[in-house]
Amino acid sequence: MPLVISVMTPTRDQRINAAGTCPGEKGKVHFVAYQNGTTLAFRTSANGGQFSKSLPLDKVLLKPGPAIIAAFCPGDEVMTSRITVAENQ
Repeated sequence: MPLVISVMTPTRDQRINAAGTCPGEKGKVHFVAYQNGTTLAFRTSANGGQFSKSLPLDKVLLKPGPAIIAAFCPGDEVMTSRITVAENQ
């Protein structure tokens, strides 16, 4: 299942919405961002199954450029989506 992101080219101070469906058992879904070899964790989680969560990009200090947003479902399922962070306007 893909991770659906609301804005594919957000600015650094924007919130994005991440949505998806975790198969199998329900539990906490954890979110991280990967950029330039660095893992940045969001201090938020969602309940498993079908989820939709607002993620604050300004809280994880992403720099302008490509990044990967990942959702770790209960069990071993991982969903990812690639975004490009833009400069604040």
